[in-house]
Amino acid sequence: MGAMANWRALRLSRRMFLTLLGAAGLALPGSRPPLEAASPVRTTRWETVPGPDATESPVFVAPHPFNAVGVLWQGALDSLQVRVRQGERWSAWWPVALHPAAGRRPAGPWRSSTLLAFAPAGALQYRLTRPGVTVVRCELIDTTSGPQLQAVTVPRAVVVSRAQWGCDERLRFKDGEEVWPVEYAPVEKVVVHHTATANEEADPAATVRSIYVYHATIIDNGGWGDIGYNLLVDWRGTVYEGRYGGPGAVGAHASGYNTGSCGVAFLGTFTSTYIPAAAEAGCASVIAASFGYLDPFGSSFFADKTLPNICGHRDCLPTQCPGDFGYRQLNNLRDAVARQRGTPRPQAQLTAVRFFSEAAAQDCVRFEVEVWNNSAQPLETQGPDPGYAYDETQTSASIGHPGQFNRWRIGIDFLDNTTGRRYPFRWGLGGTLAPGERRLISGQIELTTPKRSLWWAGLIQEGVAFRVDMFGVSRPLLTTPSRLFLPLVARNASEPDASTPLRAR
Repeated sequence: MGAMANWRALRLSRRMFLTLLGAAGLALPGSRPPLEAASPVRTTRWETVPGPDATESPVFVAPHPFNAVGVLWQGALDSLQVRVRQGERWSAWWPVALHPAAGRRPAGPWRSSTLLAFAPAGALQYRLTRPGVTVVRCELIDTTSGPQLQAVTVPRAVVVSRAQWGCDERLRFKDGEEVWPVEYAPVEKVVVHHTATANEEADPAATVRSIYVYHATIIDNGGWGDIGYNLLVDWRGTVYEGRYGGPGAVGAHASGYNTGSCGVAFLGTFTSTYIPAAAEAGCASVIAASFGYLDPFGSSFFADKTLPNICGHRDCLPTQCPGDFGYRQLNNLRDAVARQRGTPRPQAQLTAVRFFSEAAAQDCVRFEVEVWNNSAQPLETQGPDPGYAYDETQTSASIGHPGQFNRWRIGIDFLDNTTGRRYPFRWGLGGTLAPGERRLISGQIELTTPKRSLWWAGLIQEGVAFRVDMFGVSRPLLTTPSRLFLPLVARNASEPDASTPLRAR
């Protein structure tokens, strides 16, 4: 009951919700929306038989705009790709990937893809680079009409209820019967996913609605009966209530591992880019509040194997989910959950970081990062000292500071790094960091060409390990030299309010 009570407490108050949406009249959290208030959904099916020699299908012009497509096919998937036309421009060709089965109805001969979601489009085309598929069915989904949530900053994660994101509860029923009646089981594991949809999208609520329509009515012959995930998190850190019944309901996100787990999905694709710091912080907040009894660093036997309490989808099943880069960030997520609960593990940690660049130039990125020695041992360090300014083409080794074994340094890296070295820019801690001590480290990188890229921090024990990796992934906030009051991209629950600058302690 305590965990469920905390979940309910995270929901928005009437005042906060009205501030969030800027409109009144929608159902409040926990209430069932009236049928006439359901967000309109339009779907169109396009089914074709590929010709024996054709590699590209005809262009299908949809009768209405659509912002998502699910692909179903018969035969052996070899190389099926899809692209959409947005205005006069075609997207890149996107590979179609098989979605792991998790439903309760036999899918028959049809196989289902992961959902493709994007900005509204008007036409669709697919291609086969090799034969093997005999029938292709494209389900075009339009969920653009509905609540569009605005970004807000609050002390804890914003949790948007099903009613608030525009869920049509009727889709959970087939011929008057609930397809997958709500079941509950004590949550032993949190399974982390990515939705393999677009990153940093303008209307995440529309993507949530499209995932719901696809999961509830299309994939595996409609056998999922609802959205598969219990919770979804967008790039701003807003958390969306997924499957009906809350985070303790048995979902449809990891076949064979659904009972006793909570599926949390980050909206986006994190195969070659990183989960934003705001999303990580929002996810950590709701996990800490909902499952306070789970040790974020623990593991135990579950279903048929030993799994971490916070694990990736690929730990359960042979899948790429939650993406290579997303999977590497799970240690950061575990640490963030522990900090939210006030039980950080005893080791050196990064507790806050911010990146900023002057609005007028954008040719220099500065950072502030706080390191905390939450261990019983002093941390010995080396140069260069805090405050050093790198050129983009330099590395710590090239300026005469190669790594010295067992010495601790702060590292900064970014997505467009061309040096061939992880964390090419490294700074010392400015002297031995005593047990329990916190210290603010700053520095800057002068860019050869202005760029707006993703940046992150790491804590490196030279010659041993990256003790904290990919922390605080974000784009530099544009500022002016006279005003550097910046929001924290990641912080401890006990840290100062985000409107005040970091200060060394």
